[in-house]
Amino acid sequence: MPHCLGLQPSAAPSQEAAHRLKTNLWRSLAKNLGIAFQIRDDLSDIVSLKKGAVPNPNDLQTLPLIHLNCSANSIEKNLLQSFISEKPANSSERKITPAKLYECLENAGSIDYCTDKINGYLNNAVASLEPLKKTVYKSYLVKMADSLRTPQS
Repeated sequence: MPHCLGLQPSAAPSQEAAHRLKTNLWRSLAKNLGIAFQIRDDLSDIVSLKKGAVPNPNDLQTLPLIHLNCSANSIEKNLLQSFISEKPANSSERKITPAKLYECLENAGSIDYCTDKINGYLNNAVASLEPLKKTVYKSYLVKMADSLRTPQS
């Protein structure tokens, strides 16, 4: 990142150490924002189930569904497997409706689990910015992270 933007560590370590610090800082920021964004996208797909939307079959390997599969009781696991494996011509032919699947996700704590994960990754992203000088650019990065936050249940 260019020094002209003021996006450099505030301390004055050796040149090699400063380079390592900046590289690690940006790597950590990108990793944490990227993971938070992906989980947020997965959660958005799942929340659309509440409104009856039928997800794309390629969107069914998401953290909320993985969490449900790991933490659900046997009935909920069977409903999940049924939902994933069914290939009905229309949603009215499904044994389990998207809204019912959403209810299972809520009951298993999968929605809250993902919300906590998103907010945790965003906290890590913001913490990775700590070594940077206080500038308008740093505040934009913090605001960008905050825009991905989900309300705590």
